[in-house]
Amino acid sequence: VGSVRCVQETGPKSIKKIQLPPECADLPEGEKIWLALPLSRDHKPDDEEEYKRIMSANGRVEPFKEPTGESVGPYRVWLREEQVPGLAMSRSIGDKVAASVGVISDPEIYETIITEDEKFMIIASDGVWEFLPNDQVVEMVVPYWEENNPEGACNKLISEA
Repeated sequence: VGSVRCVQETGPKSIKKIQLPPECADLPEGEKIWLALPLSRDHKPDDEEEYKRIMSANGRVEPFKEPTGESVGPYRVWLREEQVPGLAMSRSIGDKVAASVGVISDPEIYETIITEDEKFMIIASDGVWEFLPNDQVVEMVVPYWEENNPEGACNKLISEA
């Protein structure tokens, strides 16, 4: 069973607005640059740290294989000699089979100081972040933030993801 739990203080992504001084960028005066500031990282089996833990627990990390041997989809966690569990994540809650090959339920906790420069935060699961890069999410959300329309921003992200 996979699980994502986000709280405002440590959500998976945040957006930071920075206005650069005129001498730092070739921008029209008063124009702002919006930047995405990730507050966490995805727990993927092919991440170097996660991969090492899984391999040392006698797991296997590779994409699903078609009967032809062709790799399909993202890297997954498997038992050394069996095509189970096939998780596309390296951390999960309650999966005893995956836990036997190094999938853990330990969260990573990040602490970030929120200042007045941070105008909004997007808390979303991998259903958004798997399909939309951070910078594209910023571009989509900013117009809705400027209109004070968070529901519109959510609907836009859902429809695009």
